[in-house]
Amino acid sequence: MKKVLLLLLGFLLLPACGQTAPEPAAQPPRRVVCLYASYADLWLKAGGTLVGVTDDAISERALPVGGAKSVGTLLRPNLESIAALDPDLVIATPDIAAQLALKENLARLGVATAYDTADTFAQYTRLAERFLALTGRSDLREPLIDAPTAQVEAVRAQTRGKAQPTVLLLRANSSGVNVKSEGTIAGEILRDLGAVNLADKTPSLLETLSLEVIAQENPQFILVAPQGITEADAQIVIRELKAQNPVWGQLEGRWVVLQKELFHYKPNERWGEAYETLANLIYA
Repeated sequence: MKKVLLLLLGFLLLPACGQTAPEPAAQPPRRVVCLYASYADLWLKAGGTLVGVTDDAISERALPVGGAKSVGTLLRPNLESIAALDPDLVIATPDIAAQLALKENLARLGVATAYDTADTFAQYTRLAERFLALTGRSDLREPLIDAPTAQVEAVRAQTRGKAQPTVLLLRANSSGVNVKSEGTIAGEILRDLGAVNLADKTPSLLETLSLEVIAQENPQFILVAPQGITEADAQIVIRELKAQNPVWGQLEGRWVVLQKELFHYKPNERWGEAYETLANLIYA
């Protein structure tokens, strides 16, 4: 079984530019541990099952993981807890240092690993293709890939050639806000739809949130993506910002708090909805 999965892993780590779709797995992995809730969600929707997940999949996302055991937190997965489940595949993200650090130890244990990033729609579709190939559930391609692809392409067509709106994208957490660009769901969609993100135009904002620069650029929209807080909490953060500095108040009427389900977590099969949501906001 482990040899079969190591061969399957070879497909998972192939460059994404391959022209032909892989054959479905003859023997899908049965004991899968996922260290990232958004990928666990996609794996389940691709017809897979799980024996282990990180706490966020259970406590924060309430995913239907059945009897899957906790193997630690998103930022601190526990190697011993993972090994105790005798997994044949561990799904993780290379974007979290503690997860990437497990790779060599899992390899020594003979456990196949699949590390992937899905910050753009193209990356998501490749990941969904890989999961469907592993589970052998090609019948689920329509809801997971074909339908959102049609939605995304329709939105792209509707916004093509329109005047480019200027946007300030912020991420709000319990400590305040910071400016964001690529590597975020909203940032990647804004770029794909032709919007001008101030962080792309003025990269220094990523390091220092300059109200002088923001006031000078005068963005048409200020989009706020919650991280680790609720959408209601993000509204409180915004009110506190406005109270602290009158410059923020001068931008009244431009603030929009984005849905956490679409713009903090990976939207998975709802990527089309995420595209439509942003397009309706900035191109209305």
